[in-house]
Amino acid sequence: METKSFWEKIADHYPNYNDPSLIADARKLLDFAREAGVVWEEERVIDIGCGSGAMALELAREAREVVALDTAQGMLAKLEAGIRATGARGIIPVLGSWDSFAPIQPSGSFKMGVASMTPAISSHEGLSQMVRVCRHGIIAAWGSYRRNSFAEALFAKLGMVYDPPVNGIRRIELGLKKLGVVAAGPFYFETAWERELDQVTALNE
Repeated sequence: METKSFWEKIADHYPNYNDPSLIADARKLLDFAREAGVVWEEERVIDIGCGSGAMALELAREAREVVALDTAQGMLAKLEAGIRATGARGIIPVLGSWDSFAPIQPSGSFKMGVASMTPAISSHEGLSQMVRVCRHGIIAAWGSYRRNSFAEALFAKLGMVYDPPVNGIRRIELGLKKLGVVAAGPFYFETAWERELDQVTALNE
């Protein structure tokens, strides 16, 4: 419930489906999948923790069906706005958690699964369910470092050092190794997002 309320709370201020940075990142990840030999044209795929929908909309250009799963109704509302604006077909928004959704899916239900910057597969169980349900997968996580200028300034004012999570992709690699999965990556790229918030909203988030 805590994770759900967090994502619901930030949904209003989260970048929209047509944010250039989100689209560029989605295309980089899909290009990597193509280079690894994954084909999802006319296939059934899933976007785990789809957010505002940039990845789901990119997948829908080729896939027959895209299940877009998220715990926040506010995120799915942004995706649905993107579907209406672009006329995308085959996207099925689903409100729910991966922990609840995955166990009731047959093995190999999806040709490909995408989990981009989501806590849904941060646990061993979440990751193992992705391996079971998806025949191929793309996982995006922090690879090397993360900077947040606002948080750094705030922590400095308080005499503290901002120490964000690092090398999340390493944890994923170790998790996959335990499951006996050999990954094609990792593939690293640099990305950045900018958001403008008032002081109260920034502190709350």
